[in-house]
Amino acid sequence: MKLMISSLYMGNVVKIAAYKFSPDKLILLVDEPIDETRSASLKSLKNQYKDLVDVEIVKSPVYDVVEIAKIVAGLIDKNSDSYDEIILHISEARKTYAIGMLYGGYARSDKIKRIVYLTKEDAKIIDLPILRYSLGDTKRQILLEMKKEGQSARTLSRKLNLHRSMIYVHLKQLEKMGYISKDYKITDSGRLSII
Repeated sequence: MKLMISSLYMGNVVKIAAYKFSPDKLILLVDEPIDETRSASLKSLKNQYKDLVDVEIVKSPVYDVVEIAKIVAGLIDKNSDSYDEIILHISEARKTYAIGMLYGGYARSDKIKRIVYLTKEDAKIIDLPILRYSLGDTKRQILLEMKKEGQSARTLSRKLNLHRSMIYVHLKQLEKMGYISKDYKITDSGRLSII
């Protein structure tokens, strides 16, 4: 069984992708509020595929890359047991959607088969690399604690049962990686890495 998660604007490229990949289920990400263009595209897609493909609509914010990534990762988690092939299609909609979808896919890289972009000119399939986050358990735990409420090194040391000097080493590395700021606040990159 095959699932395609796709961004949507006009729907033209989504139709081509659906034809090329023949998904059993199509999840369309649309931004809120749904304008007339997307509303017409949704209606057209639902009518065209009503007896062939299960179509699900998922609304999300348009400019919040972290939230889009969380939504996509959640959709992958929710559907990965039911589908043996999950494809992310990022050709349509705003760039923030494509970026958020990429990050969501990277966060669940072990559960997706492909990330694809179809060219506007000739609908040529471009397979994009599936990257993986390489974050160790300790750094991940530090970021999870920092996300809850900016934690001090002392508090992190106590909660994670690590010497404070080791906490500082990890904090410095996380800062170099761009996951926390100089004042030890978690960044969007840090939030993305722990989805």
